[in-house]
Amino acid sequence: MKGLPLARLWPTIATLVCVAPAAGETLGDALRASGARVTAETVPEARVPITSYSVLRDRQAYVIVYYRDQGTGALVPPLFVGRLDRLTGRWTRAAIDEQAIRPAPSACLGSAVSARKAGGMLLIETHVNPSAGCTLVLAEDLAVRDVLSGWPMAAFADGRIVYQHSQPHFVAVHPLEVSIYDPRSRTHRAIYPPRPPPPLRLEHMRKIQALYSPDWCIARNHPCDPERFDERIEGPVEVSDKTGALAFVVAFDNTVLADDGAVASVTPAAKPTEVLYVFRRLGGREPPDVRELSFAEARRRFGGIRLKQYVEPAILDRIFRP
Repeated sequence: MKGLPLARLWPTIATLVCVAPAAGETLGDALRASGARVTAETVPEARVPITSYSVLRDRQAYVIVYYRDQGTGALVPPLFVGRLDRLTGRWTRAAIDEQAIRPAPSACLGSAVSARKAGGMLLIETHVNPSAGCTLVLAEDLAVRDVLSGWPMAAFADGRIVYQHSQPHFVAVHPLEVSIYDPRSRTHRAIYPPRPPPPLRLEHMRKIQALYSPDWCIARNHPCDPERFDERIEGPVEVSDKTGALAFVVAFDNTVLADDGAVASVTPAAKPTEVLYVFRRLGGREPPDVRELSFAEARRRFGGIRLKQYVEPAILDRIFRP
């Protein structure tokens, strides 16, 4: 399931401000609350009431993503993106409508969850439902370059974005999918789940497959596909520009079959299985290298180090040592 946006960790020097707008709040109010100097001359729309907005403040500019408040509670496109240059005071604005995001669905014009930078791109995350969102990738001129079905988890300095895929919300299982988007080539590389399944993932698949029964699957409209099970990222996603590596911890949910004691060997108190995944050589044409370790075993081997250290040269060399 998708976590709370503000709980995500993001390596950036920018300051993100996501707030629930007060009744009657204007564009100027929101910018001033973020520290911007706003006048009717610099921002002609300063008195316009807005809703569902996010503000990004960095050394160069204030960027605000918002809808005009129509007084109905509904989010009516277009979604506006405004940029106030901190040095020159120049204000630029773009309106994003359904035509601008095609072929992405119109649902991608949801509430503005966040605005972030990755390389030379601006990322606008919008909300679809608790398990789904979209990321609008904007160029410097605020034109939509691409739309990702999912939400950003981390970014490399060259602009490559690590993102988690959206999921259908009201379904029996929520499998995890992670890809890397490269804005330079506008290509996507799927990295998780690894294929073929490494040993710990394969062991988990075999375990749950042995527990499934046809009657249980039919009664719950469950796909009972051992490759698709409840899982989630625990904690941050860490990247290293120096090594080109990526690491995160995945929790395999062990309670999926325990809703009514249908399977005696699995109980609601069962703890998730936490597995560390470390990737390297993500920039080439060949599939990346991946190592899978029980997170408990990784802690025993390397001590109580931070996740960030798993993508640094010394630990990375030990992880991938033959």
